[in-house]
Amino acid sequence: MKWLFIAFCLLPLPVYGQVQEFSLPDFVAAENRWPELDGKRIRVEGRYAQFSPNALRFQNCDINFFLPDGITRPLGRSRTILVSGEFQRDGSSFRVMVDTLQQRPAELETIQLSRSLLPGNDALPWLTLGQKTVRMGKFYEDELLQKTGYEILTEGLQKKRASRVEVTSRFIKEIAADAAQYGMPETVVQKYEHEAFRLELAESQDRPDFDFAEYRKRIAAVLPGANIPLSSLKGSLFEDYRAEPVKTFDRSSAHTQQQLSRLFYIDVVRTEYERQLRKDGSNGDQLARMYEKVIEEDQDFPEKLRNAALEFRAKNILMLSRSDLFAVAEQFRKQGEEELARAAIKRWLTNRREQLIRGSAADYLQTALDFDTHLEMREEGIETALAGLQRFPDAVPLRDLIQRWGFRPEGDRWIRVGAEPVGEKPTGAKSSGKIVAGMTRDDVVSVLGGPRKVSQLSAQGENLLIWYYPDVKLVVRFRQKGISPHTVTDLGPLEMVP
Repeated sequence: MKWLFIAFCLLPLPVYGQVQEFSLPDFVAAENRWPELDGKRIRVEGRYAQFSPNALRFQNCDINFFLPDGITRPLGRSRTILVSGEFQRDGSSFRVMVDTLQQRPAELETIQLSRSLLPGNDALPWLTLGQKTVRMGKFYEDELLQKTGYEILTEGLQKKRASRVEVTSRFIKEIAADAAQYGMPETVVQKYEHEAFRLELAESQDRPDFDFAEYRKRIAAVLPGANIPLSSLKGSLFEDYRAEPVKTFDRSSAHTQQQLSRLFYIDVVRTEYERQLRKDGSNGDQLARMYEKVIEEDQDFPEKLRNAALEFRAKNILMLSRSDLFAVAEQFRKQGEEELARAAIKRWLTNRREQLIRGSAADYLQTALDFDTHLEMREEGIETALAGLQRFPDAVPLRDLIQRWGFRPEGDRWIRVGAEPVGEKPTGAKSSGKIVAGMTRDDVVSVLGGPRKVSQLSAQGENLLIWYYPDVKLVVRFRQKGISPHTVTDLGPLEMVP
């Protein structure tokens, strides 16, 4: 009995014996077949619009249904009736000569009863009943019927989705196409489109040839909000979406779905550029510039790409040019990493100084100034400038610099103004606890102990050695020629502990 009732409700054009049965929407839709019905018996069920003692008219139907004597207007709230009679041509029009009339439950009652009898695990009967209900609601311009029909269709689509063990993007696209074909609200269609796109993105992980440009173009065409920039990427809505993207999108309004479509589009572009980022991060800057042209409102991801490039350059700091070095240092400073900036500059300058044996006077000058300006390491700068003057004694910029830093020429040497006198013999000075020119390293150790820090340079067959004593704020310089031992050339105050 249950299935007979469902079949009765769902079949639009059943034929019982010689009588053809129609719902009113189907009868009106079959107008081009009316000539074929001339002289045949029909049954039509629908809502009447006009009812007089001798005739009635159904809603949205221009044919007169003539009534026999004795049939009166049905009582009750339901305006749904079932009439039987002979379909006849009436000149250029048609008419139906009614012989029986029966009041029927309102369409919504019939639909709800049919709905309660539908199977729980078969989507097809749900989709069939839903389509019929929506069609009926549109015919009568009955919003409640249409809403009910869409509810039934929604349940049917959910049952169709639940019937598949392995859900793929292609399968969800089929459901989205069904929803569009059924005329369902745009929010319902787009929720399936959105899920299909997300599944496709996940499936693309195993496809190195995945065409992101074509994929993004399809997203923009189907999800209208994808190309509309957001004023902010922060907020509880976006946090919910990042945690549960499909559920959050599904329960959102049309306006909110547009915003989430943009957030999804941003995630897609991020994924695209993450896959293009080299493992060492070396192309991070280039990708960041490209990303900013596509997604204007996202400030965080380009910074992530630039950080990857920064890490690469930091690991390969010695390979950088001077300008690139200071660009890296500036990026570190912007991130509040002053110590990393100083360490990068110091490492690069120390390596640079070791390579100056092949450099010019200008290279010595620039390196000396960099130590002083960027690291406030004046003593390292002095050491570099003095080494440069050993190779280029007539270099005017170097001479000017070392004089500004408190040195004066004395023969072929440069002596710090205010340095200890050099006339006293090392033996006497050692016994009196003084450091003077000519002392060996052992002599200095016997007076001051070992240095905290040592720097060394080589130039034109000579080795320069600098010992730092920050506790007594003293710098001692040694020189070695050939195989002779290192001897003190001068000493002076330590202006800055490196």
